[in-house]
Amino acid sequence: MAINFPEGTQNFPCKIIQVVHVAKTDYSTFSASSGTFHDVMSASITPKSSSNKVLVQWNSNYSTNNDNQRGGFRILRGSTAIGVGASEGNRIQTATVNMIVERNSESKQVSQVLVDSPSTTSSTTYKLQVIAESGAGIISINRSESSSDSNTHYRGSSNIVLMEVEG
Repeated sequence: MAINFPEGTQNFPCKIIQVVHVAKTDYSTFSASSGTFHDVMSASITPKSSSNKVLVQWNSNYSTNNDNQRGGFRILRGSTAIGVGASEGNRIQTATVNMIVERNSESKQVSQVLVDSPSTTSSTTYKLQVIAESGAGIISINRSESSSDSNTHYRGSSNIVLMEVEG
């Protein structure tokens, strides 16, 4: 399989070795407390070669039960956060920045694509986590917090796709 990149970017042939997909179709709720990450879902892959890369793609969504609250997501490889912003002062390192839910009837959609170099042939787990400021009250995944049983309220899904790419 060859992937062609836009002009001005790196263009190289690559081979996809394996693909792992995990979907979360139910919903979860977490109590928001400042500085606490909550596990949303995870997926594991066992690379065939330590020189291979893992293309990580994930998407999710969240809502809070209190209006105008910030939150974010990150992904961990094992216990190490990857694909997050640089450390600065008291700021929390996430892959997404200050996603504000203005009303508890809305849900924010988010995704990320990154290339990781796990440098191993051991089973490697990628875990998606969410965080929101303590004023958010409750964090909901795959639904709006004010979700009611009507045809104007929807359910979503979250996904992680891992692709081992020949190094």
